[in-house]
Amino acid sequence: MLGEAGQIELGLGVGGIRGEGLDVGGPQLRARERSVALHSDAMQEIVLDSIRFAVEHRAPGPDGGPTLRVFDAPSGGRERLRFDCFARDGHWHLDPHGSDEVTGFPAEVDPLAWTIDALRGDLAGLLGRGGLAISESEVRESAVDASECALRNPPLDLDAVRPSSRRPSRGEKWNLYPEDVLPLWVADMDFPIAEPIRRVLRFAVERSDLGYPIHPAPTDVPEITARRMRERFGWEVAPERVEILTDVVQGLYVALDRFSEPGQGAVVQTPIYPPFLGSVRTMKRRLIESPLVLGPQGYEVDLAGLRAAVDEGTRLLLLCNPHNPT
Repeated sequence: MLGEAGQIELGLGVGGIRGEGLDVGGPQLRARERSVALHSDAMQEIVLDSIRFAVEHRAPGPDGGPTLRVFDAPSGGRERLRFDCFARDGHWHLDPHGSDEVTGFPAEVDPLAWTIDALRGDLAGLLGRGGLAISESEVRESAVDASECALRNPPLDLDAVRPSSRRPSRGEKWNLYPEDVLPLWVADMDFPIAEPIRRVLRFAVERSDLGYPIHPAPTDVPEITARRMRERFGWEVAPERVEILTDVVQGLYVALDRFSEPGQGAVVQTPIYPPFLGSVRTMKRRLIESPLVLGPQGYEVDLAGLRAAVDEGTRLLLLCNPHNPT
C-alpha cells in the first residue's frame, strides 16, 4: 500500500524480517513505507536473501511500462538482470560479467506477462544466468508474487482527479449539463482505470483481438452464493440453481419473465433506480408502488403500506438492496 511516503520496501528474508508493518504476502513477507515523495517512477523493492528486486514505473504512457531490476546485494550492488516491460520495443538485459546482453521480447506477446511467466517458470534458472543463486521454493514464490503485484500496479494519485481531466468526454455524465455543473447524479467512475485492466485492453485493441474469448475456468460463485444464503438467511438453494448474469437490469427482466405473467402485479419500492420501473412496464406487468417512508434513521420500508399494496394478483417484490437512491 502507498501512504504519504509514496514508496514501499518489501523485505523478504529467510533468516529474518527486514522492516515492520503490513503483512502483504506469505509468512515471511512484510511491507514498510519509506520517506520518499510520491511520483510516477516510485520504486518498490523485494529482498530475497542477498538479492534485491526493484520495481519502478519510469516509462508511463501507452508505449511504456514497468521495469524490474535484479541486484546482487540487499542495498546498492550491481544490476545483474533487468526487464523493461515496455509495450513498444520491450526488452530484457542479462549482465552477469559486466557485459550487458540485451534481448527483445517476442513481438506477439505482452512483455509484462512474458516476464512474470519466466519468473514463475524458472526463477532460479534466470538468476543463475545472472550469476545469482537462491533457495527455498516457497520463499521464491512469495517474492515473485510481490514482484508481480508491484509491476502490475503503479502508484496512483487519487487526489489528482479534476473536472478538467474528465472533459472532453464521450460519456453522458460529463456532457449532459453545462461545464459549471459538477455531475454527481450517476455512479460513473472518474478515477483512472486500473493499470492491469488498461494493459489488457490496450493489448487486445492494438491487435484487433476482439473475438470470442476462451471460456473461463468454472467459477465457484454458485457454491459461495448458496453457502451465503444458507448461513445468513437460512435459505437452502442448490448451487446448480444459481445463474450468473452480466448485469442487474438483465436480472430484473429474467425475474419478471420467470415468476409472473402479463397483467400480474410486481411491487417496487419508490423512489428507485428507474430501470426497476421500466422493466415492469416493458414486460407488461402491473406496477404496484410501495413508497419508502422517512423514519428516525432515514428512509425505510413501510411494512404496513406494503401489506396493504399486495393483492391476490401480486406475484413478486423487486427488492433493491442496498437501496438506490440511498
